[in-house]
Amino acid sequence: MRLRSFLTEVTLYRAGAAERTHLERALQPVLANQLRLVMWRWLLSACTTGLEYAGALLNYSCLVLVVFTGCLPADMDSGQRARWVSNASFATLTLIYSFTQMLDLASQFSTLAGVTFRVGQLLQELDWLEEQARTNNIGTSAATATATKEEDQEEQAPLLSITTDRPHNSDSAQQQLTSSSGCLVPSSPLQQPTGSPSQDAQMQSCSYDEASTNSEHSQLLSESPSLSVLLQLSRQCDGQGRRLVAAVHDFSCQRPDGKLLFQNLSFEVHQGEMALVTGASGCGKSTLVLALSSLWPFCQGQCHMPVQDQVMFLPQRPVAAPGNTLLEQLIYPAVMPKEGTAVDLQHLGYLLQQVGLTDLLQRVQGDWRLSQNWQDMLSPGELQRLSIARVLYHHPLLAIMDEPVSAVGSSAGIDMLKLLQHHSITTIVTGQADSPLTHKNVSETLFAQVIPL
Repeated sequence: MRLRSFLTEVTLYRAGAAERTHLERALQPVLANQLRLVMWRWLLSACTTGLEYAGALLNYSCLVLVVFTGCLPADMDSGQRARWVSNASFATLTLIYSFTQMLDLASQFSTLAGVTFRVGQLLQELDWLEEQARTNNIGTSAATATATKEEDQEEQAPLLSITTDRPHNSDSAQQQLTSSSGCLVPSSPLQQPTGSPSQDAQMQSCSYDEASTNSEHSQLLSESPSLSVLLQLSRQCDGQGRRLVAAVHDFSCQRPDGKLLFQNLSFEVHQGEMALVTGASGCGKSTLVLALSSLWPFCQGQCHMPVQDQVMFLPQRPVAAPGNTLLEQLIYPAVMPKEGTAVDLQHLGYLLQQVGLTDLLQRVQGDWRLSQNWQDMLSPGELQRLSIARVLYHHPLLAIMDEPVSAVGSSAGIDMLKLLQHHSITTIVTGQADSPLTHKNVSETLFAQVIPL
């Protein structure tokens, strides 16, 4: 269920090994119990099969003892001996068959006792439901009787007749009656008032909105070069001697229905830089992250990335690790180290202090391996802080993060990104167009470039 809910996030983290290790550890007691169940069933089947042939074995054993021990009279001929063996065998098998029937009846009686108990429970439940229904009917009848009594009292209340000095005449005067509360009774009842063909969404001949229906846009995906994700970058450097970490050229993405999200996107990110990709909601920021991780097939262009082990993706929705210990939460997506493995807990505590999560260690009384339900304990903001701590722990060559500080707060979010910049982690960050990250004083000091979508 967890993998179904967080499938995209787990895939972006590339946490298949950690998830598999956790599942195997969680299913180990289930598999052990299943093995015990199979062994007991095998033993029961062996005993049942042995009892089925026990009657015949007992019969032949008794006959062998009688025949070969000399218990039969010596003057018996072969015919008499055969007749005696046949009669004795028949009597023994009849006795065994009767005993078997008694065992079967005992099994049937036990089944009957279970069925009788269930039927008794059903009858008790039906009696309880009938009593509840009777109680509800009594309450409803009492409420109806009370309401009827009140209506009768209102109808029997004296009415005041308002007359004029003119003589009573039904044709010339109209009687107006009021109740004891003074409300006028109307003489007549109130009147109630009456009261396009779908477009082709294929990759080679997709069509977009009115702004992109010309021939240049319609041939965009068919004429663009195919997506090539290189396994390793060449040692290309800028004028300051910084290594080129990621490069995107003429990159375009669309939705599965053919609607164009963005086109001809090009940018380069050098080592130690931080780039911000901005845009309104739904413009394709998360799609760009999926495309850079090779999880979005509806894209064209060129994308040069480091090897997978040197790139770390953070999804827009933060996710807790499958493990129940604080150590597993911090080192995710790495696999939980085995017992006895040396772990620098002082460094891990320092990382929690840098992202403002020192209280997590206090919740577990300083025990990194204490089990807790972190998915329910941590807020979205705390999960995002924990995600930043994971990036600091793994220290990848490139970190691509989809709105990583949206739930942290403006000032704290900026501090989180400055922390990554301080550790010289090359970062590509997405953010809303109206987020505090796009403010001029922040973007100029924090980001090497701002890429609008």
